[in-house]
Amino acid sequence: MNDITYIGEHLIPGRIGHFLVVTAFVSAALAAMSFFKTVRTREESWYQLGKWSYLIHGFSILGVIGIIFYLMLNKFYEYHYVWSHVSDDLPFRYIFSAFWEGQEGSFLLWMFWHVLLGFFLLYRRSKWTAGVMGTFSAIQFFLSSMILGVYVMGHKFGSSPFVLLRDVMDIPLFANAQYLELVEGTGLNPLLQNYWNTIHPPTTFLGFASLTVPFAFAISGLLSENRDGWFKAVLPWGLFSGAFLGTGILMGAAWAYEALSFGGYWAWDPVENSSLVPWLVMIAGIHTNLIARNTGRSGLTTYLFYILAFLLIVYSTFLTRSGVLGDTSVHAFTEMGLEWQLIIFLGFFTLLGLGLIAKNFRQLTYNGEEEPLYSREFWMFIGALVLIFSSVLITFTTSIPVYNKLFDALGGLIGQDLSHLHRTSPLDPVAHYNRYQMWIAVFIALLSSFGIFLRYQGKGWQNQKSSFFIRMGTHTLIALVSTWLLSHWIQLTNPGYAILLFASILTITANADQLISYMRLNLKKSAATLSHIGFGLLIIGAMASGLNKRYISSNPFAQRGLVDNMDEDRLSKNITLIQGQPMFMNDYWVTYVSDTMEGNLRKYLIHYRKVDSTGNKLEEFILRPQVVYDNKVTKVASVNPATKHYLHKDIFTHITSIPPQLMDIKMAHEIEDSLEYQEAYIFPNDTFRVNDHIYGVIQDFTETPDHSDYQPEPLDIAIGVRIQFVNTQSRDTFDAQPIAVLRGNLIYKYAAQVDPLKLRVEVMDDIFNSNRYSEGLEFNSYTVQLKEPIDIDGYSFIITGFSEEIEHPAYDEKKGDIAVSGLVEVTTPDDDKRRLQPVYIIRDNQQFSLNAFDALSGIHVRMSKIDPGTGNITLDIALGKGIQNVEIPLRYADKVPRSDYIVLEAIEFPGINLVWLGSCMMIFGLFIGIADRRKGRS
Repeated sequence: MNDITYIGEHLIPGRIGHFLVVTAFVSAALAAMSFFKTVRTREESWYQLGKWSYLIHGFSILGVIGIIFYLMLNKFYEYHYVWSHVSDDLPFRYIFSAFWEGQEGSFLLWMFWHVLLGFFLLYRRSKWTAGVMGTFSAIQFFLSSMILGVYVMGHKFGSSPFVLLRDVMDIPLFANAQYLELVEGTGLNPLLQNYWNTIHPPTTFLGFASLTVPFAFAISGLLSENRDGWFKAVLPWGLFSGAFLGTGILMGAAWAYEALSFGGYWAWDPVENSSLVPWLVMIAGIHTNLIARNTGRSGLTTYLFYILAFLLIVYSTFLTRSGVLGDTSVHAFTEMGLEWQLIIFLGFFTLLGLGLIAKNFRQLTYNGEEEPLYSREFWMFIGALVLIFSSVLITFTTSIPVYNKLFDALGGLIGQDLSHLHRTSPLDPVAHYNRYQMWIAVFIALLSSFGIFLRYQGKGWQNQKSSFFIRMGTHTLIALVSTWLLSHWIQLTNPGYAILLFASILTITANADQLISYMRLNLKKSAATLSHIGFGLLIIGAMASGLNKRYISSNPFAQRGLVDNMDEDRLSKNITLIQGQPMFMNDYWVTYVSDTMEGNLRKYLIHYRKVDSTGNKLEEFILRPQVVYDNKVTKVASVNPATKHYLHKDIFTHITSIPPQLMDIKMAHEIEDSLEYQEAYIFPNDTFRVNDHIYGVIQDFTETPDHSDYQPEPLDIAIGVRIQFVNTQSRDTFDAQPIAVLRGNLIYKYAAQVDPLKLRVEVMDDIFNSNRYSEGLEFNSYTVQLKEPIDIDGYSFIITGFSEEIEHPAYDEKKGDIAVSGLVEVTTPDDDKRRLQPVYIIRDNQQFSLNAFDALSGIHVRMSKIDPGTGNITLDIALGKGIQNVEIPLRYADKVPRSDYIVLEAIEFPGINLVWLGSCMMIFGLFIGIADRRKGRS
């Protein structure tokens, strides 16, 4: 294959891209070395070399990204990355999603934000810049290695986004020099074809990338002689990281709730946890950073927390990209051979960060007086430790697959089976995490309530002590009364939830008091109070939506037996809807009205009507959940829910099951193969019997048939047969319209299914067999010029032109054929338009003609002679039998599994908007903090 000269490949962009990747890798190494030399020597020449090296690195990364977008936009499928993530039918708006769907793209997205942040840091040069940029460049060096795709001494380093498809796959296709004509892109995962995937990943990766800045400042501080001077400069960056990573997490929760079938907004999934834990550690670091800046204490923990936050991001990268979470997370990447590079990446910066802390431990230790119990920094420090404890608990459980892998590796080294030491991940992760995190939330809420009234170093405590206890006593009383009142709304199933509710209300009232009484509603100084109030609202919303969550899709008495394999648990949470038949469930009459296919989406229309106890209508609305098929529309990939939003609750609706024949094309074929069809040829208006109690009558025909799966194309010849079926037992009648379509030389059939009768009927291919319409035909010949009309018994015939593209079911192309298709337009006496394409062939110096006919009207046309010299065309025309005068070929089967039902799950989430409001307030508080700290306020 290496000797083949492939046609149509675009190799130059890939070569340029690979050159830029290598350039980015080398320049990052040079920049790191130069910046660290600057820290040691303080020589400007080293700084300038580092600066220009980093600029070259940054523009190389931007160039790599630009080339990949160019390849994707132009659908250059010779590149494996393009082929894996793009397809011809992928809308332009999802090109960005396709870019970062793969691991190479996600690494580049991470590096993209590093590049921009690095450019900004270079622009805003300070005494810390050299150390910060040295760390930045070292990180970029490791990240660049992830996309190198080169072999060194037989070991592959990185996965290149510019590798060719033929270098990845060894298949016979690549023996063809023109293989690109046969290649179609795999396309973007249907789960990711959503606007959330366009905005959530870049926001989250900006959060990931921005965590590098506090880490880099910490390394810079450890390398300098002034080990606490960086606390003021780094604080806005810590708030920036917390704000954007928090926004990314919030977007992920909203995506899960609005567009995925999680049945909620948080599932304690390992990938969710791997974003949450670094954010918690960063929030802890922000609090100790405030202490260090204002009092000089907690410097060591600030170093440690900022370093750990970054290391945890690298660890989460290892978890999601090593394949270790493949069995425990629904959206982790699969293994791609980078696990050892990621381990080296994590190990290097762990040794660097923790090693520098160990080296400078004595200088970082605070030797002054301990913080008084009534100081703000004491309780902020306790709160930071609680956040770290929360992170440890989450990380421990999330890392269970890692522990198991380590035991397996150790067992391999010592030759023993250590599988008995494996730990099992929790069967119910939500209950497991909530059990412990609930008490952590209690502590955080309590600390946030009274800590806001304290001052740094306990200044003025004696004067404010009585006011403090009066205020806290008042807020405690308010919180107790409010807890009792809200307990009538929120179902507090154990005392722990009552304590959590009390603590959440306490932090809201206390911080609201601080905002009103002390800050006079000055939002510029309200970063902490707004974030604390948001936290309290978030917890109350989570309790209300979690503890009060109610499955309203339940009517077990009416549902038993409708669908097989529905156990009692599913019956209590799901309801089966048959199309067109209303079903009652918990104050609602719900009707599955219709469904339509659009691309790879099956869109359902569900009508809700709420009634009171007497049956009077209170409200009604429509919800439109969807089923998402894979890109080849062969099986269901996921479902998209639909939600009715209220101020005080949501009604979340998604489809949990559809008929097997609609779920998977293999199941559809299996069901089809199991059916026993009968065949019959029936004249219009004749009756045919299906079984002992069902018969049918052919009533009418149409050339503009309507079928949910049929998408008309311009040259289609389509016939729909209208049939009425009668159930002799119930005397119910049902209409069906199977259709057959002649498209070029292919015939497509669309069966009609009568679900109440468990009956399927379709038109057989024979309906387009011209021999069935040819009996007694008499052709008359007419010699005409192009566009010269022929009038016969009210019919008008005009040959408007010719086509060399032959689309005729009887044409079998032979080498050397000279063939042309005539374009004949026919107007019937009823002013209906027809278009026929007879074929004229010269083969081995002999002339042939293929008849074209219209089954509905019985018109037959053939082109028997073409005289190029005179331009004369001889048409042979016959007016024969139409479909109304011949037997219609049908086949039908009974005992067909129904396809007109869905299984629906509807959940009522009370108080869900408090979750979103509280989350937004927390993030908003962090953004206010960024602006406030940049202006030099404490």
